[in-house]
Order: sequence, then C-alpha cells, then structure tokens
Amino acid sequence: MRFVIVLLAALATLSQGAAAKVPGPLVNADWLAANLGKVIILDVRENTATFTREGHVPGSIVLAWRSLRARRVENGVTLDHMLPDAATFTALMQKAGVDADSTIVIASRGLSPEDIFMATRLFWQLRYYGHDDLAVLDGGVTGWIAAGRKLSKSRIARKRVGTWRNKGERRHLLANTEDIVRAVKTRSHVLTDARPMDNYLGLRHPPGQTSGPGHIPGAKYADSTLFLRPVRPPYFRSRSELAQLISGLSLKQDRPLITYCNTGDWASGAWFVLHELLGIKDVALYDGSWHAWTKDKSRPRARYKLE
Repeated sequence: MRFVIVLLAALATLSQGAAAKVPGPLVNADWLAANLGKVIILDVRENTATFTREGHVPGSIVLAWRSLRARRVENGVTLDHMLPDAATFTALMQKAGVDADSTIVIASRGLSPEDIFMATRLFWQLRYYGHDDLAVLDGGVTGWIAAGRKLSKSRIARKRVGTWRNKGERRHLLANTEDIVRAVKTRSHVLTDARPMDNYLGLRHPPGQTSGPGHIPGAKYADSTLFLRPVRPPYFRSRSELAQLISGLSLKQDRPLITYCNTGDWASGAWFVLHELLGIKDVALYDGSWHAWTKDKSRPRARYKLE
C-alpha cells in the first residue's frame, strides 16, 4: 500500500511538471497562471532594467529587444531592424534556455501598442523558423497585473543552454523588396500598411528609420492599433470585431496579403491578426518595410490619399 501511495505521489508530481500546450496563439493571464512552470515565458522589452525594477511574470526570462533584430545586407544595401539569420536566432533562443519542444508564451510590458507589437514580432520570428507551440500573453505584464496576479522582481538565473533549433525557414511568411516591386507592378498581392494614418498619408515619417514620407502605391491602410482595444492594457479585440474591421478596411482576401510598416514591428501586429487570429493562410510580412523601400529614392511612393 505504501508503495502505491509513493507511486501515485510521484505520478502527480510528474503531471504537475508536464509541459502544457497553448490553446491558441493568444492566451490570457488566467491560463498562464494555471500553467506556470509548464511553459517558457519570454519577456521581451526595450529597457531590460525595468524587468526587475517594475517586475515581471514569475519565472520569465528577459530578452533585450535590440538583440532580436539584426543588421543585414540585401542586394548590396545595408538594412537595420531585420530578422536575424538562423544561426544568430538559434543561439539567442538556446541561451534563453528554450528547447526544441518548449511551449513558449511571449510577454511584453503591455503598457502600449508598441509593447504588444514587440511580442507579435518575436512570435512571427519564431513561427518563421518553425516553432509552433507558442502564444502571446494578451495585455502583457500589465494584463497580468489587471487580472490580480502578483509580480516577481527577482532576477531569473539563466537556465542551461536549450536545445532549440531552426526547424526550417517558412519563406512564405516573409516578403522582401523584390517581392514588393513585383506586387506593385502586377497587383498580385494586397499590400497592407500597418502604420498610423499620418505615416500612411505622408504627413510624417520617423527620421533615422525611413528616408521619406508616403506609402507604397496601392497599399491599403490598416493601422495595427485599430486591432487593439484603446485602453490599458491594450488587449486584442474579439475575433468577431477583428473580422468586421478587416471587412470595413476593404482588406479583400481574393489575393495573398503582405503587411508592412516602418521597420517590421507594427506589421507583425497586422500579420498576427490576419494569419493567426483570423486564420487567413496566405499572409506574409515585409521584413524591411518602409525602411527598406525608401532606401532607393527612385521607388514609387504615394501621398495624401487613401488607396
């Protein structure tokens, strides 16, 4: 009898430590709280000092936003804020203690749409390199607090080096400048501009990130912040609301879609909504975005009009 009791206790312990599978690409604080210890939580933020100063979801591993973007050369042109190559990204994930079979939840500070789009950008990068068992924490750390959950301010020790690996690049999820040149000429894709209206219309553009105002000719306006509730924390809208928004923005699905923004962050928010939450299969992200497009001043630009 004593052996049976010990065996049952051991099995219970194993069960509690068993990995969880995400129920979808978006999880809330309650689901994460119920599965702490069963998932890898990657906390991505620009200022890593806030990880311990402000607090984080217990057990999180902090990732510096800067480390997740890379300088790359395409066709002789130097581009910043790009997807790291497979070897670099693999090393980052392994250093964070991520294994090949890890269930990953990506958290951000959740104070602004920009924070949320850092999370969706990392999600896209992981998906691009073949990882499927992952989700974004809706509302980020701010959503965790809003749900009445406690924060930790302890510095998380690095785990052992993980076994994460590139499972194969999903090139259909990525568009480069040559793809956009063809799309503009042939109208083969629906280009989706995920930036704010003043960027789209060419009234303003971020100096240093881009080399001029406007948008890619033919691109549809679809500011990614529209997909979030205008409150703090910025939760994603319901799927029914998102579907209505997509229809209202005239994002027709009769052709493949490509999202872009200034440097590929806000574009990942639109991509996440279209591809992951609404299940539209043929959606790619223009990694270089307006930053890459405006490197060549001869490329066409549109201003002061809604396409």
